[in-house]
Amino acid sequence: MVQRGRPPAKGKWSIPGGKVRYGESLKEALKREIFEETGLQIEPVAVCYVFEVIDKDERGDVKYHYVVIDFDARVTGGILKAGDDALDARWVTRDEINKIDVHERTRELLLRKYDFG
Repeated sequence: MVQRGRPPAKGKWSIPGGKVRYGESLKEALKREIFEETGLQIEPVAVCYVFEVIDKDERGDVKYHYVVIDFDARVTGGILKAGDDALDARWVTRDEINKIDVHERTRELLLRKYDFG
């Protein structure tokens, strides 16, 4: 898990990830973003969860609109450390998931997919 250093969800814990660059495949983006935020090298396995986030301001204008695709992946190398736009990065146990400030969509994924809770 990483603690977000930028909006949206700044300060909350979530699964690491980020934007896909123009011309970059989803798997290439996943590998790059995970490495930038956590120092870990990974091999994507399969898509496990898809959702969108639409955040509006007080006038109803859209501030952010993200489509989020979470993957199951295997760690293949590297050393876990916060990097890039993450304030912190760490492994989280089943007991900890309900004690830290986790983005609601992340908690939803983990509770459904891995029966955390």
